[in-house]
Amino acid sequence: MPLRRQGSSRKRHIAFFIEKLSPANIREAESLRDKTFPNPDNGEEQLLRASLEAVKYSNVLLRNDVETLSYRVAKDQSSFNVIGLTGLYTEIGDDPDNCWLGWFCVQERFRGFGIGKKLLDFSIEMAGKMGKKWLHVYTYDSNTFRPAINLYRKHGFEMYNESKAGGNRIYLKRKIDKGDFKRTNEIT
Repeated sequence: MPLRRQGSSRKRHIAFFIEKLSPANIREAESLRDKTFPNPDNGEEQLLRASLEAVKYSNVLLRNDVETLSYRVAKDQSSFNVIGLTGLYTEIGDDPDNCWLGWFCVQERFRGFGIGKKLLDFSIEMAGKMGKKWLHVYTYDSNTFRPAINLYRKHGFEMYNESKAGGNRIYLKRKIDKGDFKRTNEIT
């Protein structure tokens, strides 16, 4: 799907597709994650690998209260390089209607082309297909993550909790509606 940088008259288009995280693309996904989120907490850096090998990484899942998780990557259609990452996970003991957005990011040089919007639309649709009624995300209230916070708000997320401990962490959530299932029918 070709995209033009939003708010720009530049004619550069980015064609990309979304596929499941796999052993073939995990190193690129980890590199993107590490550049975007340089200091993960409590073994979180192993969650991408845990999504591929749940039994091997069961201790990581338990330590992070993760019940299920699944990740997708956005890949540039011309180079086949990973340019975006998104994931959905559920937490042990959480309300069964809830799902969480994890490691949501787009490579810096590809931001502003609508890739994040399409990845978020895709994630919302996938959460709905899982039967979830709420999609949650946590992030940090900082200039670094302000564009992501703005994107979440444009997509109907509302802040419901804020924690000064742990670096100004904020929590947002969005109700998933039946209308969300028609957004990304062209994405596979």
